[in-house]
Amino acid sequence: MPSKTKAYLALIYIAIIWGTTYLAIRVCVEHYPPFLFAAVRQVISAAIILTLGYAVSKEVDLSAKNLKQQALVGFLLITLGNGLVGWSEKYVSSGVAALICSMMPISTVIINLITVEGEKVNLQILLGLFLGFAGVALIFRDNLSELANPSYLLGIGCLLIATSSWAYGSMLNKRRPNKINPVFNSGLQLLFGGI
Repeated sequence: MPSKTKAYLALIYIAIIWGTTYLAIRVCVEHYPPFLFAAVRQVISAAIILTLGYAVSKEVDLSAKNLKQQALVGFLLITLGNGLVGWSEKYVSSGVAALICSMMPISTVIINLITVEGEKVNLQILLGLFLGFAGVALIFRDNLSELANPSYLLGIGCLLIATSSWAYGSMLNKRRPNKINPVFNSGLQLLFGGI
């Protein structure tokens, strides 16, 4: 299969999975406590990914340094990033959650500008951010008026914290990579974040 076809299939897959995630979270948090739901979901995912990671390569890094790194990244990505999204969806619609979470690339650029010396933003980056956010805003245009709803303020604030945590955790993970079995390390992040 040509790599271009694989790329399009991956994009379609991500769009479907990502696009339905917020609705699925919304439905589940109506029946289960948000953090409990997120924790169970992440720990089950961790068990699957740790098993797959170990099956692919028995070489794993269980040093204190790596465990601390994966725990920190897991806390930022999973506990705060994912957990706060689930909790927020008790108070805001799934469309608002998706719209605000689509701002994560904007958070990443802002955090990069603040924390990386000499980091610059060019026209292509700005255009990409605008087009990406505009596309999501177009999809969820019926929810745009909900951003002004005062009863959504706490949920929106938590979603902004969630997207910033996810952006910062992603950057930390990229800056301090551990090349020993990255699939297993992803499982550790899910496990620590879920716990």
